[in-house]
Amino acid sequence: MFKRNKSDPVVPVSRVKAVAERPAPTDYIDGHSPPQRPTRSKGFKQALLTLAHGAKLPVVIKDISSDGLRVEFFQNTPLGEIVHINEPSIPLNSYADVVWETTGAAGLRLKNW
Repeated sequence: MFKRNKSDPVVPVSRVKAVAERPAPTDYIDGHSPPQRPTRSKGFKQALLTLAHGAKLPVVIKDISSDGLRVEFFQNTPLGEIVHINEPSIPLNSYADVVWETTGAAGLRLKNW
C-alpha cells in the first residue's frame, strides 16, 4: 500500500532542502509589508439599502470600518454596482460601491462618509 512505485521520480534531498530554506515570497516587489487595513468593528445593526432601481432591502451590518462594511440579508437579490445605505443610529447615510457579493452577503466600500 505504501511501497514506492519504481516509476515514481526520486527527488534529491538537496533540492528539497533548497526549497525549504528559500525565504517566503512577498506580494510586493519593493519588499515592504502590505498596507494595514482599517480596524473593523464587529456589530449587529439593522440598516436599509436602497438599490439603483429604487428597491429597498433590509440588511444587517456585521462589521464596519472607516472605509467599508459587510452586510448580510435574507433575500437573494443582486445589488448592482452602487447602493445607498442608511442606518441612523451610527449615523450612516452614504452611497457605497459593491466590492463583492455572494448569496445573502456583500462587502461595500463607502463613499464620502
